[in-house]
Amino acid sequence: MLVVDDDWEDYLLIRSALEDLGRGRFACDYVADYAAGLEALRTAAHDVCLLDYRLGARSGLELLRDAIAAGCHVPVVMVTGEGDDQVDAAAMELGAADFLTKQEITGPLLARVIRHAITRADDSAELRRRDERHRALLEHLSDSVLVLDADARVTYASPAAAPMLGWTPDELAGQDMFTLLHPEDVPYARERFAACLSEPGLPLQVECRVRHRRADYRTIEVIAVNRLNAPSVRGVVASFRDVTERKQAQAALREARDTLQTLIDSAPLAIISLDLTGRVLTWNRTAEGMFGWLASEVSGRTPPFLNDDQLSEFQGLIGRVTSGETLKDVEVSRHRRDGTPIEIALFATPVRGPDGRVQRVLSMLMDNTERKSLQSQLAVAQKVEAVGGLAGGIAHDFNNLLTAILAPAELLIETLSGDPESVRDVTEIRDAARRAADLTRQLLAFSRRQVLQPRPLNLNEVVTGMTGMLRRLISEDIDLHTSCAGELGTVRADPSQLEQVLVNLVVNARDAMPNGGRLTIETANVEIDKTHASTQLLVTPGSYVMLSVHDTGAGMSPETQARLWEPFFTTKPKGKGTGLGLSTAYGIVKQSGGYIWAESEPGQGATFKILLPRVEVAADSLATAPLDAPPRGTERLLVVEDDDMVRRVTQRTLTANGYDALVASSGGEALLLAEANAYKFDMLVTDVIMPGMSGGELAERMRAMRPTLKVLFVSGYTDDVVVRHGVLEGDVAFLQKPFTSDSLLRKVKDVLTVG
Repeated sequence: MLVVDDDWEDYLLIRSALEDLGRGRFACDYVADYAAGLEALRTAAHDVCLLDYRLGARSGLELLRDAIAAGCHVPVVMVTGEGDDQVDAAAMELGAADFLTKQEITGPLLARVIRHAITRADDSAELRRRDERHRALLEHLSDSVLVLDADARVTYASPAAAPMLGWTPDELAGQDMFTLLHPEDVPYARERFAACLSEPGLPLQVECRVRHRRADYRTIEVIAVNRLNAPSVRGVVASFRDVTERKQAQAALREARDTLQTLIDSAPLAIISLDLTGRVLTWNRTAEGMFGWLASEVSGRTPPFLNDDQLSEFQGLIGRVTSGETLKDVEVSRHRRDGTPIEIALFATPVRGPDGRVQRVLSMLMDNTERKSLQSQLAVAQKVEAVGGLAGGIAHDFNNLLTAILAPAELLIETLSGDPESVRDVTEIRDAARRAADLTRQLLAFSRRQVLQPRPLNLNEVVTGMTGMLRRLISEDIDLHTSCAGELGTVRADPSQLEQVLVNLVVNARDAMPNGGRLTIETANVEIDKTHASTQLLVTPGSYVMLSVHDTGAGMSPETQARLWEPFFTTKPKGKGTGLGLSTAYGIVKQSGGYIWAESEPGQGATFKILLPRVEVAADSLATAPLDAPPRGTERLLVVEDDDMVRRVTQRTLTANGYDALVASSGGEALLLAEANAYKFDMLVTDVIMPGMSGGELAERMRAMRPTLKVLFVSGYTDDVVVRHGVLEGDVAFLQKPFTSDSLLRKVKDVLTVG
């Protein structure tokens, strides 16, 4: 060891303490001044140095600093006469291994301090070796390293910086790093550098553009750590690498990914990818709109649109795809977030990785609800069309037969007034014919082949006018409640047909509440926009008036609702219903240009809603004068009818009530009669469909000779047939077969009076 102390007695004290630990264990050299001490330390021939703080006029701290500057690595223990924390701290900061107070020196303490100093020296030597190794590694790193001072000037540049920036390390030394950055990046870089200075030891990352010597800019990724307080570094260490090509590749990849994502999100199909267990990996915007869940809500989960009873089916489909099968147009049922069911057409295919193994399932889902509904509606429409075609085909002959029964029956009732028993028999015949006529009208109504007589009307007046009759239809334990909206819009419809619709719905509601309940009839103005139109299929956006009938009865199952509008479908016991009530209502509403649908669940009652287009005209009043006796007349009429029975009963009814009625069986015969009578007829009553010449053509030819001639068209055919034969184009008088004598007489009088 080396003892540097200007006091010989202090040296003897130290040597004595060491001898107490055992002679020959320590070898001590002694010098008393600064110069000798510095020279001895330069030789590095000692394991440890005990250095006195005061060396005459010089300071031990000064010697310590100069020795370390000269490359001395001998561990130094600073010895002071009295404890002085500032001196001790200064010594440790300069690089002293430890410090001692002379008054505290004992052999054991001195031995521990020496061992500690030597150990620290060994550690420092190891650190120096590591430092040299790290420097060697640093010189060969592919990443560039700069060391900056607190003003961001380069104090060191690794060799890798030269090819990256085009400047040699010597050329970079002393440069202000901010002058090399792109002007747009300087404010952000200064902000990050200031943060780095304020937080020593904390790595901070920044990305910026640096100017190459060629004057182009390269994008670099920098990690900087403040090591200004580290004696071995004294700077901010900035490690950086050139990421220009990577950034360009990332930008190209991002653009391609964004383009692909845009295409996926813009696709009209819901595109969903799943892992091999069926959990959601991706979920596009169409899927969000179709089902109501956001992608962030379903990621990593089994799709939430599954009911418990659909999970096994779902897992089965996943298993088929993961085994390599591609699924095409598989029809499945799912539900939206609000619980509404949705019919899906599913397409799914396996996605394989580079090794050929299935990694995920890609599925595309198409909302099939509308198509399925349309198919269902088409099936109903086809059934309606088939039955309607049959009804239309037989309507003419059947209505002629009913006319030939009804009119004579009424005449017989009048003539047999003195014979009650005969009147009763004929009345039963008439009533049976009326029921048959009602059945024919129902067949024509649901098939939309009846002749409507629409007029502007207010549905409130229809509802209030029927309330009394409806109360008689239902049982006493059913509470009938009406809620009519104020300032209700006007619709254009046939009031008698709407009354029939309301009766059918109320009767159905009554039958659904055998133990009583509440029946509510409501009207309201409704605006249907595109959003609402999509929830009720085929409803055109616009202004409507709604009529709804709600009951608190048993409700309906989905299976029943699917067949609700089918003709002859009924859930009532045999003999309790024909199955034509709702199909009749459906046909009347559709023929009136409106929409009808049902909302129901088992045990929750049912609501039937009707939408009729609103029209901007004033409603006609439905008030009617009380009927008096059938009107009589004296006018001369020409009746043209190809059916013998109808022709005879028509002539008999008219002549029995004062009219002069001539008859013809065809258009040609009618023209001959007209010519023979100089066309002096007050009115032409003609069937529409006749062999050879139609009623429309006959009326046109007769009006050419007598423009003031009144015309009443009669037909048992349906409206589309009548229209094709030139009738009902404008305000024309029309009488639908089968008719009674009363309806014939009133219609004739009305045409003669009004025109």
